[in-house]
Amino acid sequence: MMDRKRLNERGTIALGIAICALACTWLLTASPALAASAHGSAELKLAQHDKGRSLSGQGVSILAGAPAQKTGALLSLPITSLELGAAPSAGSDGSISFKRGKRTVALTGVRLDLAAGTLNGSLDGEQLAVFRLGAPVSVNAATGTVSLVGGSLRLTSAAATALQEELGLERALLRNGIGMIWLSAQQPVSPKPHPTVTRSVVSGGIAWGFKASWRGYVLSPPAGSQEVLGGATATGPLTSPATTFGFPRTGGSFTGVLGGTVDALALTSSGTVKWAKPAHGINEVRFSDLAIEVGSGGSWLIGDVRTEIGPPAEADDVRIAELKTTGVTPAWSGSTVTLANVPATLTSEGAASFSGFYEAGEELDPVTITAAVG
Repeated sequence: MMDRKRLNERGTIALGIAICALACTWLLTASPALAASAHGSAELKLAQHDKGRSLSGQGVSILAGAPAQKTGALLSLPITSLELGAAPSAGSDGSISFKRGKRTVALTGVRLDLAAGTLNGSLDGEQLAVFRLGAPVSVNAATGTVSLVGGSLRLTSAAATALQEELGLERALLRNGIGMIWLSAQQPVSPKPHPTVTRSVVSGGIAWGFKASWRGYVLSPPAGSQEVLGGATATGPLTSPATTFGFPRTGGSFTGVLGGTVDALALTSSGTVKWAKPAHGINEVRFSDLAIEVGSGGSWLIGDVRTEIGPPAEADDVRIAELKTTGVTPAWSGSTVTLANVPATLTSEGAASFSGFYEAGEELDPVTITAAVG
């Protein structure tokens, strides 16, 4: 063990290092943070000697502490952090230990000082530069990478003295001949933000059925009728209440991130769907020229409405339904985005145009919007 004088000297040095560490911590806190998580490793190929004044020649084994690993003569230290500012360094969660007989000296808090070219840590509780790396480290702050090829490990004078004393070695340690080191590590690459764009909608349309119970009512005995006109399409027989309708796009615009968010979407369409049930006094209900508006201020299904449930009534550009697009995830296929099954409720304006047949707030069929962005 070290004598009392040397322990006092080292205690003074350690105290100085601790004070310096606190000051450095304050400075780093006060300055913009440069440290970041990283992935990579430092690979140490350890030399083996049968005799002599080297570590292995005096019976010292160098071992790895998890998550570091050792296979044969190769010790791998995972690099978990990089700091690429004015004083670049790389940190590892792994540890190293030096063992001879029943004596073990641990090296923890491993950090590679890339500017000074040293491997540092707490050697049995004492902060030291333990190894010199023996080759320049390449640091590329632009790409967040560091590398070192074929460095020749060499003990520092302080580490050689400390290890000799702590391990009870009879002969002073040679400082060279430890082995070789390679280093390769990189900070995670942050994905580049995708730009927000505004583009035309070149194709697509609106799929909607108004209200399933309405279709069932119109087609129930005495059966009325439903028709599609002006380019609108039906998903099945017009005599079936399960049939819904498609309205092809005539124009529109998209604002958002291609392949991502939809900030605003405007889509106009052509086509008409018309119902009648004369036996119940419903001579005509007609929706035409539907349009979609999606935006931060609200989302709507708009159209021209004509009704003849009693006296004829007609209104253009009616906000028929409020659309709840929040919670609906845009689905992209190439440059085409689909907002599927968007919940819709009847507005007061829509209820009025529909001659009060339904009240505002009535749940309508969900709306599916498809827009190919040019």
